[in-house]
Amino acid sequence: MEFKKILIAVDNSTCAEKAAKTGYEMALKFG
Repeated sequence: MEFKKILIAVDNSTCAEKAAKTGYEMALKFG
């Protein structure tokens, strides 16, 4: 159960990183 929670947390942080990177690239393009 704890292992599953860890996997979800890692997945969420990865999604956040991807979103941040995408937002950063958009800002560079349209900034």
